[in-house]
Amino acid sequence: MSFPFPREPGGVPEILGSIFENLPSMVFVKDAALLRFVTVNRAAEELLGFSREELIGKSDHDFFPADQADGFTARDRAVLMSGREVDIAEETILTRHRGVRVLHTKKVPLLGADGAPKFLLGISEDITELKDVERRLRESEHQLRRLLEAIPDLIFRIDRGGRFLSFVPARGMRTLAPESEFIGKTFADVMPPELSRMAGDAFERALSSGEAQVIEYDLVEGGKRRYYEARIVPVGTDDFISIVRDVSDRRRAEEAARERERQLSHAGRISTMGEMATSIAHELNQPLAAILNHAEACTFAIQDGRALPESLLEDLQAIVAQAERATRIVRHVRNFVRKGDRDTAVVNLNELVETTLGFLSFEASRAGVSIETELPSNPIPVYGDPIELQQVVLNLVRNGIEAIAGWNSGGERTLRVATRIDGCPKGGSENEWGALSVSNPGPALTTEAVSEFLEPYFTTKPDGLGLGLSISRSIVEGVGGNLEGCANPDGGVTFQVWIPIANKENPHE
Repeated sequence: MSFPFPREPGGVPEILGSIFENLPSMVFVKDAALLRFVTVNRAAEELLGFSREELIGKSDHDFFPADQADGFTARDRAVLMSGREVDIAEETILTRHRGVRVLHTKKVPLLGADGAPKFLLGISEDITELKDVERRLRESEHQLRRLLEAIPDLIFRIDRGGRFLSFVPARGMRTLAPESEFIGKTFADVMPPELSRMAGDAFERALSSGEAQVIEYDLVEGGKRRYYEARIVPVGTDDFISIVRDVSDRRRAEEAARERERQLSHAGRISTMGEMATSIAHELNQPLAAILNHAEACTFAIQDGRALPESLLEDLQAIVAQAERATRIVRHVRNFVRKGDRDTAVVNLNELVETTLGFLSFEASRAGVSIETELPSNPIPVYGDPIELQQVVLNLVRNGIEAIAGWNSGGERTLRVATRIDGCPKGGSENEWGALSVSNPGPALTTEAVSEFLEPYFTTKPDGLGLGLSISRSIVEGVGGNLEGCANPDGGVTFQVWIPIANKENPHE
């Protein structure tokens, strides 16, 4: 290799030559007079695509396009004239085999004994891949910024000390304070006390568990109440992201859906009572007939002159008892069809079933259906609206009675109703669910056919609405339960309901 530096004793030129040759960056030396290559290292050969023999004695104009060569030459002259190192942060070069590359180049004048520039030393690092990474990073950051700007959420970055570090606004949402007033501040500095406590507790949970925490809260803005959901998410070991979303529209939609369910449930109860008018009349007829009989006995006793207080007391007490019975029936019907907010309470599932079956005894008898029950002696406390839960039992039992009545096989006509404490397909341990099953005999059914029974507006009755079972499933799912139907192996269908047991651990209580 031709090395243009003076040789020194002790092998120093050889050491420098080895370093020069093996540097990973392109190194070249040009003479100061004509700017022709004096020497280059191996990295220069590999980058430019020309051998050392091809390069030495030639200038930039022999290898590169005129505009590039002119630029290189002009910068070389400027370095030699200034006598100082020049750092060129970025320049492009057309190589022989690798296309256009981007270089970071430093050029240094090498002075002779007389102090005048004798050579020009150039060191160029190929930064093409680095610039490509930077470009992709800028594009990614731009896309991320556009994405964040499009997200309808406020995004806050928070440090381990609970201080706001940065903020990404959301279109159409305002913060409690201007950005300049909360950056660097804590929850307590900028939030109302109750919201600060909620956010602080969630932040501590996220800090200790390393898992995302979610809180919901509401604020009155401009005289209107709005609802928000905030997620506090750990990012790495030191920072957290809080994503705040306005869920007011969702809350209103959920409330509207609940109101529609309540109205549909109420309409279903009204329809059921209309269909059960004969049964209700029969239930009322018994106490009214008893009242009439005892009242006539009192009347005859008075007319015959036998009306002593002691002799009338038994009949009068019977009249009072039967009047109270009639009142209970009327009250029960009135409560069943009343419209209003849910009145959630702990309900004994066994008592609920017994009361409902008593209400349906005449209808079952008239249809020639016997009801067989299997109810444990211990209560099964479940949580829900008593009227709506009774509506579920009523719908299931009446469907069973009607299914048996419409089955003309002449076979078994027994409806089986059972309750128990059990497990549930939704999960949980076996002692966490109050279960009800209503099973009726009938023709063989497929799984698909049974699934259709639970779909809205599906009915096999000419005048049916097809809402009873669908409403029942909504009611059960509304208290965290489950309603399923399955075909019996020997024909017919069994509907099963699971409702969470009400106890000290039950979050509804």
